[in-house]
Parts: sequence; structure tokens; C-alpha cells
Amino acid sequence: FVKTWDANNLIALANTWQRNDVGRTPQFNGDSEAALLSIESEVLYMACETDQYFHIDALRWEAERITTANFVVIPSLWGHLAGGGRSDVDAKFINEQLASFLY
Repeated sequence: FVKTWDANNLIALANTWQRNDVGRTPQFNGDSEAALLSIESEVLYMACETDQYFHIDALRWEAERITTANFVVIPSLWGHLAGGGRSDVDAKFINEQLASFLY
């Protein structure tokens, strides 16, 4: 499906994935853990256990450092696409988690 995407958008996406680090925010001087610990808002952090782009162990590490995070693992075989609406089971699970978080 990415054949229809502009090549520059794909390059920008790859650069974002490779360079994205909240610790690079100027006041944290590369300390990702300190940056995550500084988050004060309530966070619903949902990750799919089979995502091959963003591995569950790395996401769990991040969530553990956001003291206000509600970490929910999406039990799906769809991996990175779990939140994309292709699976009614996944959509139901995600909607239930969102409703619980918001209300």
C-alpha cells in the first residue's frame, strides 16, 4: 500500500522512527528516562504484543517511566496494524480500553 506514498514522506517517516527520542528535548540533554519521568498528564499507552516495528519490551520500559501511564497490551496477531480497524476483535478491545480510560 505504500507504493502510492510520496518517497519523501517515506524518508521522513523512517527518519522520525530512527531519530525520535524524547530525551533529545533540550532541557533533558539526551536523558530519555528523565524526560519520560517528567510527564504529568494521564496517559493511555496502548501497545500491541506482536508489533515488530515497536517492540513490546521497549514500550513497556517507556511506560514504566511515565508514572501516570496506564499501560495496556493489545492481544492481537495484527502487530503494528492492530489499531488500524482491520480486526473487529481488536477494535472492540481498543474501544473498551478507551472508554474505560476516558470515563
